[in-house]
Amino acid sequence: MKDNYQYSPRKLNYINKKDVCKIKQLLLEGVKTEQEIAQMFNTESYNINNIKLEKTYKNIMPKLHIKANLVRKLRKEDIPVIKKMYADGTMQKDIAKVYGVANNTISQAISGKNWRESK
Repeated sequence: MKDNYQYSPRKLNYINKKDVCKIKQLLLEGVKTEQEIAQMFNTESYNINNIKLEKTYKNIMPKLHIKANLVRKLRKEDIPVIKKMYADGTMQKDIAKVYGVANNTISQAISGKNWRESK
């Protein structure tokens, strides 16, 4: 029996170099979540995550490398994003690099040792 349902995927925008620069700037500012940025550019959040981790568009400025001596603290709203990234298969060391914190900090955030209220 043939289904009458036709799958029509949502039309996603092509991300150009100018968009990547804007996305990287938004990521550096840390004001919007990956999901919000993805909606702004009509793309999937995994594309934003790949840009954030510099798996794609490495050669486009600004660079997202965080200096090793930069001391950052995680914000409460970072925890659900970190847990999602980890659940999606991103390694803890890569998440730590993105947020500019120690691997142990990411491990504690994922396990709930700190930030227990963020589940």
